[in-house]
Amino acid sequence: MATICCKIYRSDCFRKFKAYPFHKIRPNFSSTIRSFVRPVNTHPDMEEFPEQNRPGIVIFDMDYTVWPYWADVHLDPPFSVSNGVVKDSRNEKVKIYPDILKILNFCKHHDIPMAVASKSPETTMYKELMKLLDIHKYFVQFEIYRKSKENHMKVINEQQNIEFTDMIFFDDDFRNIESTRRIGVTAVHCPRLGVTWNMFLEALKKHSDCKQTNPKQRQLK
Repeated sequence: MATICCKIYRSDCFRKFKAYPFHKIRPNFSSTIRSFVRPVNTHPDMEEFPEQNRPGIVIFDMDYTVWPYWADVHLDPPFSVSNGVVKDSRNEKVKIYPDILKILNFCKHHDIPMAVASKSPETTMYKELMKLLDIHKYFVQFEIYRKSKENHMKVINEQQNIEFTDMIFFDDDFRNIESTRRIGVTAVHCPRLGVTWNMFLEALKKHSDCKQTNPKQRQLK
């Protein structure tokens, strides 16, 4: 008897299922998609960083800061470009860290000048790589030669007329961080991970706070 009732019940449900007007349903896919997709703000509200508290310049080391190697050691010229991909003579792809382009565009969007400070003696090679990677255009000054980072900062200070206390500098070598901090630069250590977006925003925030509360103090803890 139980088996008969179960069969009748299933049969009745199936008839109702077939009779339901599914063809009249109009799912609102657009609202579903909007619920999952959120706009990404690549240019945060700069009201958090008043103009008078923004850095006068942002300076980048290159090796293990902008790209993930010692370019003059790990890459072999000549370089070539095919379909937008840069490769060296061993067919190794040349790349930059994931957040670098976003950071460069942010600075450009907010009229914050940028410079390069590298101890590599391969000045021509580094500039060529930057041109091939299409990042050369973002920088106003290139200090690429075998001298101290403190010396690089002094040259940038003279040529750009920007105080040391108005500079943010990213480097993977903590010795360079210490030496540039001693002259008042806001120096940020990025230990072989490259400059990340969060690291960059934190540097902007701390530099702004520091400039507002104590103009003579420019160190990130």
